Amino acid sequence: MANETRKTPANSTQTVNVPQDNGTQETRITEEMVLRSNNRTKKDVGTWRTGIVSAESVYRPNFVPLFDMHTDILLDAHLSGLIKKRVASVINKKLVFKVGEKKVDEMDKLIDSKVFSDVRRQFIMSKMHGRSGLEFVPGKKLAFNEVPRKHIDMKNQLITREQWGGEGVFYPDFWNLWVIGDPNDLGLLTICGFYALLKKGAISNWAEYVELYGSPVMVLKYGGNDLQSKKQAKDIIDKSGNSLKIAITKEMDFQIVDGKTSNGDGSLQDTFVERLNQEMSLIITGNTETSTNGKGGTGAKSLVHQNEQKQLTKEDMDFELDMLNSDKFLGILARYGYKVGDGHFEYVGEVDVDFLQQKIKVDLPLLQAGLPVSAKYLYETYNIPMPEPGEQLVILGSTQEPDGDETEPDADEAKPAPKGKLAKAAPKKKPAAPATMAMTPDQVQAMMQQTLTDFFGSALSIEG
Repeated sequence: MANETRKTPANSTQTVNVPQDNGTQETRITEEMVLRSNNRTKKDVGTWRTGIVSAESVYRPNFVPLFDMHTDILLDAHLSGLIKKRVASVINKKLVFKVGEKKVDEMDKLIDSKVFSDVRRQFIMSKMHGRSGLEFVPGKKLAFNEVPRKHIDMKNQLITREQWGGEGVFYPDFWNLWVIGDPNDLGLLTICGFYALLKKGAISNWAEYVELYGSPVMVLKYGGNDLQSKKQAKDIIDKSGNSLKIAITKEMDFQIVDGKTSNGDGSLQDTFVERLNQEMSLIITGNTETSTNGKGGTGAKSLVHQNEQKQLTKEDMDFELDMLNSDKFLGILARYGYKVGDGHFEYVGEVDVDFLQQKIKVDLPLLQAGLPVSAKYLYETYNIPMPEPGEQLVILGSTQEPDGDETEPDADEAKPAPKGKLAKAAPKKKPAAPATMAMTPDQVQAMMQQTLTDFFGSALSIEG
């Protein structure tokens, strides 16, 4: 009875908000749905605004017209390309699963699977449409069915059998139903809808312009009283190509007034379409310079836009980690037999090369000045693997080889590191030391910069 009370909002304008991580039942609601075809009738700005008004109703929001519009504008090549680019910038990032600081190798097969990539894709698509729904299929292997967005009633937290609402299941009660999104989020595609529909009309008008004025006009004149000439003119028109053909009497005056004087090369339509593409690029990727080739500006301008896109990608990555490490998803994985325990997903090997190249210019002078720095800081900051025993090491500013039998002093007796070397953070009995290779600071900086540029193709380790 208490659960029933939680399902009922104070009045019909309120939204039900029950956590989804306590469900114990399971369902196959997608097999019971009555599916409808997408409405492919002509859409325009009026359709777009009507869909928004319908979706924003506080009494009975209806998202069906809006999602039909989303499906229609996804046929736009530029818009669909932008979405693929934003999705790829996140799901191409390498993930690992750790319990504490220990990587769980058994989870790698799951992380590299197609179904896991499809789950990750749903996270970003929830930002495009405002919501995503997944119905996980009970069994031995992770699998899911995508819940049609028209059947997701987030106001009442229902998955409905009909797209227009009505009877359905209360998805917080089911462990295998997961709805991602916000009830009041109409999605980025709704914002893009205005520009995509204008673009569709602009290209249609452009095609009509080309059809009318892209080919020469054939004008045949004949004597007004010469029936034989009229017949011959008609025969010529019927047998000629598809360009515009007109037969008139010599006494008639014929003139085509067009816009070629001011728009002879179609630059008006081209400029308009380009502007609409830039608006959609700004909405989806946060910039206009990394998806299209700007006709003006400098490299600095492109760099600013690139940095803006990086910030948006970082936001998407944080959102993805929030979803993957949520109690809901970890609980779902546990149902499939994965030993998630207190573990968590995290990214590995993902760094901003430009940022690190600038950071080297700060860190290296500090090391040269003798500032004691934890080796762990350098390894983690520059994403460099710890050296294995027996590997050759690079030692900054040193030409000496350490004694393999040397016993380091206790922590209380540790002395400050000499200039150009690192202090020992945790002195212990050292094993036999590997061979070392001396390098100057300039050589180290050049090597580190080249390593970063090559996406860390060779590891750099620094030890004193």
